[in-house]
Amino acid sequence: MIKAFLHGFKVPAKLYWNESYQKILDIRETTKELSMNYWVQNSFHKWTWWFLLFWTIFPLFIWWKCIRRDRFLEICFFGLLVSLCAGILDVAGVFNLLWAYPDSIVPVLPNFFPIDYVVIPVVFMLIYQKYPTWKAFLIVTTVVSAVLSLTFDPVLVWLNLYQPLSWQYYYSVPVFVFMVSFCKWVTMVITAQDIQYEGPAGGE
Repeated sequence: MIKAFLHGFKVPAKLYWNESYQKILDIRETTKELSMNYWVQNSFHKWTWWFLLFWTIFPLFIWWKCIRRDRFLEICFFGLLVSLCAGILDVAGVFNLLWAYPDSIVPVLPNFFPIDYVVIPVVFMLIYQKYPTWKAFLIVTTVVSAVLSLTFDPVLVWLNLYQPLSWQYYYSVPVFVFMVSFCKWVTMVITAQDIQYEGPAGGE
């Protein structure tokens, strides 16, 4: 009886979808194997792998040392928004063959994990906490975005860690500025709502 009951929760061996989607799954299976083989043979154990690992850990150390504890949740929320937006934009860019990342930390993580989920959020979190006014924030964000796009990106290309396909370095500058400004605006809106919500409670 128990076996029959559990059988009812068994995942079907194959769901029903059209032939086109099955082809997509077959290609993904092939791509997964190719990606794993490429990582083992061409990414892992190379010095660039240690470079990526360094930029996955070191910025977090800087962040932990420099973040303001009195605004910890606010700044972390902003950083999470930045990493989320950067990750989505990068996925869209890779999917549309605007750029590519040959190497990765591990195949199951996005190849751009150290950049989108560590370096960029940490850099802009430090800017966010140091420059609270919009004018100063936009000026510093524009300068830093230009440095990242026009200096840091060419270095990554030279290291063969990043390759623009249908993209120019300077395209990234306004994208960075808009993305980070949007995240700041959302954070300010959420923070204001939180303060408004806690106001009456604090007076009771």
